[in-house]
Amino acid sequence: MNRDPIQLVEAGPDAAGELRALAESIWWDVYPEILSADQIRFMLDWMYAPATLRSDLAAGRVRYDFLRVDGQAAGFTSRHPGEAPGEQHLAKLYLAKRFHGRGLGSAALREVIRRAGLEGASFVTLRVNRRNLPALRCYLRNGFRIERDLLSDIGGGFVMDDHWMRLDLPGEPRSPRLAP
Repeated sequence: MNRDPIQLVEAGPDAAGELRALAESIWWDVYPEILSADQIRFMLDWMYAPATLRSDLAAGRVRYDFLRVDGQAAGFTSRHPGEAPGEQHLAKLYLAKRFHGRGLGSAALREVIRRAGLEGASFVTLRVNRRNLPALRCYLRNGFRIERDLLSDIGGGFVMDDHWMRLDLPGEPRSPRLAP
């Protein structure tokens, strides 16, 4: 059983630098087993460009939360309303490798799911790289199911080869309008 004090703390409008630094550190620790160094650099520059992060944070449509363990930044999540009524999309859940194996990823995932339900979601979706087996196992353990596979050309000669996963939330149907 996990006994680590864990918190999800909303990233403020000035968090772009800290998010970029965390992403950079986590991706270089975790993804070389899955992606080429060129693709890692391309994706970091694409998804975590300071201007992109600042825009996401300022617009309020995408919510970023830092995952903190004993007050220390251990990772982050991001989520936003999906395209379907009642959908909340978990776009990112990253945890520093030194925190793996302690149940923290599952704890963060359960908190994201709980918050999505409180905000009116009836289901949560996500994409996970098909070769990211630890993350895939975590999502399956927490009730997600694979709905389909996606192969997306992201430019630069690279693709994202993912599973699209879904978790239906228990309870009464909820309003499709989600809070940011």
